[in-house]
Amino acid sequence: MGVNLAFDAPYCRDRPRTADERAFQAAAICRACETAAIRVSSLFEAGCRQCVARGVGRLPQYRAARDRRDSRWRPYVLLLEQAGVTHDEVREAVAKDREHRR
Repeated sequence: MGVNLAFDAPYCRDRPRTADERAFQAAAICRACETAAIRVSSLFEAGCRQCVARGVGRLPQYRAARDRRDSRWRPYVLLLEQAGVTHDEVREAVAKDREHRR
């Protein structure tokens, strides 16, 4: 079964996605991530998992958990659950973000 590349068209935005379409969408890099790969960027795209992880890495809850050296700190864990990303994804996004701040 091939991937339907037209699944982002406005007429089919609300229909259920197939597993292939979800995998393609997850692997695709959004414009905000392309910009962030080059320089520090404040652009974030809704629905992009990498953008969400980058955004969480800029919040005070992440910094507090990092300073406490406790990735299981309750407010941070709740934020991760609400955002739908993992601590490893956030750490990776923060590391990439720091590369461009130097």
